[in-house]
Amino acid sequence: MEIINEQFKISYELLNSNYRNKFIIGNFFDYLIPKIIQVNFPDKIKKFELNCVHRWSSFPTSIANKYDDINNDWRDLINDVFYIASFGNTN
Repeated sequence: MEIINEQFKISYELLNSNYRNKFIIGNFFDYLIPKIIQVNFPDKIKKFELNCVHRWSSFPTSIANKYDDINNDWRDLINDVFYIASFGNTN
């Protein structure tokens, strides 16, 4: 068995609350699944781009470039994908 990343502790209070932050886990998978598809099926993808740079001017372009790069495996980008999913949340 291969461990791809350290364990995230998820608070059940966060999941059951009315806070904006409860959508981070859903956002995480929304960004992770396209990256997995890009890595595993590169011939099926014509254009792959993270649009966070265009939406938020303060978003780090280095993270967007690592995410967009086809040579970066999704297993190496778990922390970056979590950063992307939680960007803009205040907690």
